[in-house]
Amino acid sequence: MAAVLFATHYHELTKLAGKLPGVTNLSMAVEEGKEGVTFLHKVVESPSDRSYGIEVARLAGVPSLVLRRSKELLAGFEAAANEQKSSLPVNEESQMKLFDVGHEAILEELAASDPDEMTPMEALQIVYRLRKESRKVLGFK
Repeated sequence: MAAVLFATHYHELTKLAGKLPGVTNLSMAVEEGKEGVTFLHKVVESPSDRSYGIEVARLAGVPSLVLRRSKELLAGFEAAANEQKSSLPVNEESQMKLFDVGHEAILEELAASDPDEMTPMEALQIVYRLRKESRKVLGFK
């Protein structure tokens, strides 16, 4: 059985390929030119060095006014991030974690569950219990 996780902006995941057996980091090849970005429809074994969300939005037909404002905001975020990088010591804790420590119990219960060994009702009860715990951890009412 193969498990696949698609994620954007969780740069900590790129480090897992070198640490965990069976984990491979793939991305889509992109060519950048004067006219913009061309998505090559080719999978390559490496992380992407940047996000192409604005280019995807342009291809999807998002209005140019929205794209222009997005570029302005992105430039501001990147400038602030670069400024922060230069003034703070490098520390993995500054990256938002994919799974917080508070979620550990939920993940452990899920990992220990074997749906093939339970009745549909037992599986449904676990889903409801994990949903309730997740909502509590995430601050939902």
